[in-house]
Amino acid sequence: MTVIKEDTTEDKSKKDELKTSESIFVPKIDAKKGSKYLNTHRVLIRPLMTEKVNELMKIGKYVFEVAVNTNKIEISKAFEDVYKIRPININTLKMKGKVVGRGKIVGKRKNWKKVIVKLPKGKTIQIHEKV
Repeated sequence: MTVIKEDTTEDKSKKDELKTSESIFVPKIDAKKGSKYLNTHRVLIRPLMTEKVNELMKIGKYVFEVAVNTNKIEISKAFEDVYKIRPININTLKMKGKVVGRGKIVGKRKNWKKVIVKLPKGKTIQIHEKV
């Protein structure tokens, strides 16, 4: 025979205390920077500069290398945080690492992610100096 114990008011209050005292991780916002995305320097790795990219820059598109595990939303917020311009469109491409070899030794370059960011008409950013 099983005995069912009813919840008393003391037991209920203890359960409520446990629920409220559980720690929940909330990322801290740095008020000085005004950003809640503190790792923007890890999202946008570097701008890519090629002849094809120079032609794209004339129509307001910029190309960057980004972290492999980021999505378009994170990239957009990081770009807005760094350059203070909200992009219109973002296209992502996953680039496969090439197989390279020297003699008997065969290796592989790492996979990476490329992003094409389109800015609003009339907006530009300065990504290189004295090139």
